[in-house]
Amino acid sequence: MLSLPAYHTAIIFIATIAAIVANVLPTGAVAIISVSVYAVLHAGGETSTKVASISQIKCR
Repeated sequence: MLSLPAYHTAIIFIATIAAIVANVLPTGAVAIISVSVYAVLHAGGETSTKVASISQIKCR
């Protein structure tokens, strides 16, 4: 079973792929909107930018 942040990330990913396949906007615009939505909604579960960047460094 996935955690809540994982579900949020999956929903954004599926919506991005659907928008690209449906050709709603140019692919670059869809990508920028998707990344912006992910960052604004904190879909990964991070509470701040600092926490997100630290978690990225630890994953490497």
